[in-house]
Amino acid sequence: MASTDQIDLVCHRCVSDEMLVAEIKQSGSKAKCTFCGRRGAKTWSIQTLADRIEPVFHENFVLSPSAPEGYELFLHMDKESTYEWTREGEPPNKVIQSMAGITEEIADAVIAELDSRRHWHHHDDPSEEDPFGYEACYVQTVADGHRLQQWWESIKEDVTHKSRFFSSAVLQFLTTIFDGLEHLEGHHGPAVITKGTDALLYRARVAKDHGEVTQFLLRRETELSAPPRKVAPAGRMNAAGISVFYGATEVATCIAEVRAPVGSSVVVAGFRPLRPLRLVNLKAFDRLFARGSMFHPGFQQEAERFAFMRRLSLQLSAPVLPSDEALDYVITQVICEYLATLQPRLDGLIYPSTQSGGEGSNVVLFSHACKVMPPDAQTTRDEVTVMQMSDEADDVEYVVHLTSVADAVPTTGNDDSPIDEALLEQGFAGWVPHGSASAELLETLPTLELVATELDVVEVRAVKFETRRYQVSHWQRDPSRDLDPNF
Repeated sequence: MASTDQIDLVCHRCVSDEMLVAEIKQSGSKAKCTFCGRRGAKTWSIQTLADRIEPVFHENFVLSPSAPEGYELFLHMDKESTYEWTREGEPPNKVIQSMAGITEEIADAVIAELDSRRHWHHHDDPSEEDPFGYEACYVQTVADGHRLQQWWESIKEDVTHKSRFFSSAVLQFLTTIFDGLEHLEGHHGPAVITKGTDALLYRARVAKDHGEVTQFLLRRETELSAPPRKVAPAGRMNAAGISVFYGATEVATCIAEVRAPVGSSVVVAGFRPLRPLRLVNLKAFDRLFARGSMFHPGFQQEAERFAFMRRLSLQLSAPVLPSDEALDYVITQVICEYLATLQPRLDGLIYPSTQSGGEGSNVVLFSHACKVMPPDAQTTRDEVTVMQMSDEADDVEYVVHLTSVADAVPTTGNDDSPIDEALLEQGFAGWVPHGSASAELLETLPTLELVATELDVVEVRAVKFETRRYQVSHWQRDPSRDLDPNF
């Protein structure tokens, strides 16, 4: 029980926050703890503990509104509404208990000390709420990442219009943002996830006529995989000449992304990873949370970084008009090239699809992870026919006619030299230095295998749009009222 006639002391054993424990051990004095009665432990006075807690408390928490505001006020005032307003947040005692890892009794002592310093009285300003009163509630502040956003705008300007290929400033910025990426985690999962060999990734191409459908089906490993480097066009995540695999985790998302016109056919293929793929999960950026102690000197900077990463994830996946792609894609291309060089090695990104309203996910595999297993050399594909399976007009099936080649030699997509199994294990784990001989060898090996049973031809008969309608109203100014002071 805390005493009322002497200085209250709290020992490091009564505190669970790791930073506060270390600081009390370092600068505290050995004495009897007022709260647990231990003797000889390092202690701080309640005044010292309050000094340490106060700035961190005000930096990370603010009073929540004491009455409904905005739309909540509208609902609250509506007599026909069943809405019941409840104040958001927690009382200061609970907040301080949680952030410092102390008991309710110690938190009460800290609040009493902080309250005594304010000399607040409701007669001074009736509209001001007692910050430590029994009705007070606090919510955690949301960092805005404004400083990093300004830096980001400067970086975009440099990359787009000044120094695109050699910029130490860009490297410094990206290193700051993505430091320790593989260890970050949020409400939507870890920032780096693994797609195993049981996963399916879908890729589609639009065919304008039956001839192209036939070509895509007969030469599927070539036509439906990532384009060769020499003809690879620039995209959101790659510069021209760099081959990457753009796909999706769902067939519907895949079809939406290619924006096929009505009347066309879309050939969709499913691909199975031949090894686990390590993907940057952009959705996790939306709600990353800072781990560790709020008393750590880098906690606020980490919160600022996560706030910026939340904005960055939206910008990386935001729709871009075709007329703006050439310049707007430059910065995302730079980011992807940087991520492709990190260790442990990353294989690509997964992010919400804007074309599917965020319900589906797109996947991009970097150049070292987009090679597809070549077709079986013991079988040739001769032709494609369309068979009517019943009297129903829509009951058709595309049939690929195959011929066995008895003397063919199976191929793995590279030469006949033996493959170092240990090297493969390293590659699967992501620990192969970028640009090394081992990395170059791994890049010649297939990462994906086309699954023949996941091959479809989809006819596009209609396209639906999800829209939001805004009404346009008209207001005509009356010049005669311009001089009326009451108007």
